[in-house]
Amino acid sequence: MFCKNCNTQLPDNATFCKNCGARVTPEAATAAPQPVQQPAPQSAPQQPAQPMGIVSQPQGMTMPPNGQLGLQGGYYQQPQSRSSTAKIVAITLGVVAVLGLGIMAVHNSSSANDVPQPTQSEPAEKSTDKPSVDAPQAGVLSLKHKDRKLINNETNELILMLKDAQITMDAAGHPQLCLLYTNQMPKGFSSIELSVRALDQAGEPMKSPVTGRDFQSVEAKQLVPPGGSTTARDIIPLAELPKAEKYKVTFRCINFQDYDFLMFKGSSKPTVLVE
Repeated sequence: MFCKNCNTQLPDNATFCKNCGARVTPEAATAAPQPVQQPAPQSAPQQPAQPMGIVSQPQGMTMPPNGQLGLQGGYYQQPQSRSSTAKIVAITLGVVAVLGLGIMAVHNSSSANDVPQPTQSEPAEKSTDKPSVDAPQAGVLSLKHKDRKLINNETNELILMLKDAQITMDAAGHPQLCLLYTNQMPKGFSSIELSVRALDQAGEPMKSPVTGRDFQSVEAKQLVPPGGSTTARDIIPLAELPKAEKYKVTFRCINFQDYDFLMFKGSSKPTVLVE
């Protein structure tokens, strides 16, 4: 058997030409039964002329079985097998899937962070403008109703705004009074006269251990100009009164800085309960 490409003699069972590497098939295996009338013999294909500069392979040199003949007599590598292509495609899809999952995780995390979270409400800070006696303290008696208006019933004139009245105990255990008020009169105050009574649990007056009476008359000398206010440092001693759970404070007279005074009479005397 001869190679149809280079006309090299080959064994009858050869598959590839050992000289040029072309695929050959034995005529006896592939030839079909011929009819009685044989066709005219065809001339063997002429061997293509080798381009100049191409050196033919010497006889006896074997060519790679998987090589294929190129257009110019050279060789090129056979395309990659389907299994290698499938592996590359699978790896590429796997990388794309991992990247997609990572992007989705980042997006979900950022979306969760964008959702407004409920914030814990903080207690409002106390205003520093109010007197410190507004906050209840242990062992301190105070007005239940703050910001009381003291009005002259005869003239219906606003005298003062009582913010609070507070009773505490001094170091010796005696009660002491602090009035926090603002002067609403066009004249300044020079002092205020008060009568204070200690009350028991039933609301009955208690007797003073010093005088034996059930009240103590006090004159608080406080210089308060028009629109001015007292402070927590303005303390009125009540040393003659016993320690009690309630105290009743009654305004008797207000003395002005021009030596004028305002006397409260009868049922028109303003009275507050400190408990």
